Amino acid sequence: MDFRSQLAQELPHLRRFARALVGDPALADDLVQDCAERALVKSHRYDPARPLRAWLYAVLRNSFGSVLRRSGLST
Repeated sequence: MDFRSQLAQELPHLRRFARALVGDPALADDLVQDCAERALVKSHRYDPARPLRAWLYAVLRNSFGSVLRRSGLST
């Protein structure tokens, strides 16, 4: 299975995780979209020997941190 197909299968899990982080479904969907875009651009950095979901969660957390920093909400 190619990377894009695997990423598509992980989207529901990413949405659930993003909603837990931000609480707002619309903001969570934006965060998941940003994560998916970053994952596609950086797919060459993914190590197939490791679980894709864990890598995507790290990408999503980093995206969330970037959003917080940009908005000035980080501590």
